[in-house]
Amino acid sequence: MSKVWVIAVGINHYRLLQPLKCAQQDAQAIADWFVQAAGVPQDQVLLMTEASPHHLDDPTYPDRPTFEYWLDVLRKQRVEAGDTLWIFF
Repeated sequence: MSKVWVIAVGINHYRLLQPLKCAQQDAQAIADWFVQAAGVPQDQVLLMTEASPHHLDDPTYPDRPTFEYWLDVLRKQRVEAGDTLWIFF
């Protein structure tokens, strides 16, 4: 049976750019919708914000190395043929 996987990224503070006001909130809202309305299990939804907690004991800080780490984990260990991966940024 196919699964749905979600990565929701929200970054309010970029170096050298004006801070955003709602990126973290938007990412949280997307993650919440997938869990609450779409019924995706919480362990298949990864929230990456400057304030998000660890996911499965691994960091979720939204930088390039962490994002690439999670893509690699999903590709090698979790996502299977026929699954869907949503990425919100």
